[in-house]
Amino acid sequence: MPVDQFLQALRVAARSNYAFVAYIGVLAAWVYIAGSRARLRAMTKSLSELAVHERADALKRLYPEFPTTGMSADEFIRSRRNGQLLIAFITLVVAVAIMTIALVRASAR
Repeated sequence: MPVDQFLQALRVAARSNYAFVAYIGVLAAWVYIAGSRARLRAMTKSLSELAVHERADALKRLYPEFPTTGMSADEFIRSRRNGQLLIAFITLVVAVAIMTIALVRASAR
């Protein structure tokens, strides 16, 4: 598909209901991830001031799903960050899939 046809199809796809759903989904995921990352940054800063053996207890008070055995506070924070990256990646993949569907439908018209 030449570039000019692609850009024309992109204009048509941007008016699609699918695009609107993708935009709202990406916005919601971005707000969630941004808030989560800010919370983790603040928590990491406050945890760095605590002794190593007190960090797990502090995290247990903040996160009810904190594992009781086998994971240190630093590992838990790392796993939360990885979880956030996974959510961001899945959101990106879904948004690209929705935009691809919208582009294919727009170019078929």
